[in-house]
Amino acid sequence: VVVNSSVSSSQEVKYQNNKTIIEINEFTKINKNHNIEVKVIEALNLPEKSAGPGLARKIGMDLALKYFNSINLSSGIIVSLDADTTTQNNYFQAINDFFKQNYKIEAANIRFEHPTQGAKFSAETYRAIIIYELYLRYYIQALRHIKFPHAYHTIGSAFAVKADVYAKQGGMVLNKSGEDFYFLHKIIPNGNFGIINNTCVFPSPRITNRVIFGTGIAVEQIINKYNFIYPAYSLKSFLILKDFFDTIDILYEYNFKNVAKNLDEILSDFLFNNDIENVLTEIKQNTKNKENFIKRFFNWFNGFRVIKFLNHYHLYHKKENVYLEANKLIKILNYTEFNNEKELLMIYRKIQSE
Repeated sequence: VVVNSSVSSSQEVKYQNNKTIIEINEFTKINKNHNIEVKVIEALNLPEKSAGPGLARKIGMDLALKYFNSINLSSGIIVSLDADTTTQNNYFQAINDFFKQNYKIEAANIRFEHPTQGAKFSAETYRAIIIYELYLRYYIQALRHIKFPHAYHTIGSAFAVKADVYAKQGGMVLNKSGEDFYFLHKIIPNGNFGIINNTCVFPSPRITNRVIFGTGIAVEQIINKYNFIYPAYSLKSFLILKDFFDTIDILYEYNFKNVAKNLDEILSDFLFNNDIENVLTEIKQNTKNKENFIKRFFNWFNGFRVIKFLNHYHLYHKKENVYLEANKLIKILNYTEFNNEKELLMIYRKIQSE
């Protein structure tokens, strides 16, 4: 358990961390278990420049790697969880079984569901987290619809990775926010990435200002800034990408100018500005068949470039209400429209859990 703070943390944070350390140590004395050994890592007074979720995750995961190396177990599984996240009771068993049954898998994300009701948070918070999770699932489902091959959730509290793969990628990145996204998008394009669906983690919807983006800040913005009308990339922007991705076979045989004239003008300009012609030439020179060409192409047009295009497109067209866009996508997927955000979220959960 990595208990972390920066040199500039408030006295309130430092007091809470000391209290947490005492509570963990007392808990481990009372709840002795020969299968599980709990260790407290007191990562206190970290440099302000790098302190944050990324560094905290890196400290814990680096020590896990060191442990696996000490017992010569390169295939050991490092699992990332957040302090405010709970899990189903079969959490450890399901992860263990998954990697045993899928020995070629190098890393995986784990099914997640935010709580959508209860007494712990306000009704506004529960509605906001429903909208935010709908946003996350709409984004991934839109990518899957347009056949983007690297469409996986990247939730920091819901992924697992083999020790040797973690080491090969240089460990966790140190971003103060989005470290999970950047780290997993280094691994996902390699293939051998899985989804563990027979257990579930339940991240907290609590509002927090510890990070510049992510769940805590999104919930606060949905309530106070957007009044529950949360802007998302339009479905049209994804379908424009689909038109391009559908031409990959043609790009293998012909040059980009044969395709460009039929593409959306904003996308065509974006691709030319990203040196698409030279990129395709280089990829063709280093591939022996169409399958390898497609793989290398999507290593270039990866998750980062998808977001860059979507942001570029929405410089010219406004983002749309995620509820409306998610309903448009669900109709394309042969479902009827849903009358509220929660019902719509539940069907997206169902689709993705299957």
